[in-house]
Amino acid sequence: MKATEFRDKIDAYFAGCEDENVFPDEAGLKLALNLTDRAYLAFLSRTDRAGRAFRDALEIARMRRESILGRRQFRDGKGYMFSASASPERATPEHADERAAESAPGKDTVEVILRGEEDYFA
Repeated sequence: MKATEFRDKIDAYFAGCEDENVFPDEAGLKLALNLTDRAYLAFLSRTDRAGRAFRDALEIARMRRESILGRRQFRDGKGYMFSASASPERATPEHADERAAESAPGKDTVEVILRGEEDYFA
């Protein structure tokens, strides 16, 4: 396969994901390119002149996925926000009674806030 055909398949994969409104993950890209994990890694590790075009195409695809995810996570109030915090001063034995009253025995509480839509490309 030529590097231009390889890039065209990657572009078609991203277009299909956008049409179906699904996130373009790495596994889906491998399937679209008909590559095993081993072959995918081989393309990523190529350093010869011809191989750099394939490697660069996969790196650009990775950056495209990160860009889509980043835009989705950080646009105005429509992304995902995960927060977890622990107060180091409350991790001492003297605060054990307070922590026990606030949570189940032996477990800490983590608040997860999910906001957003299912449109990855908007």
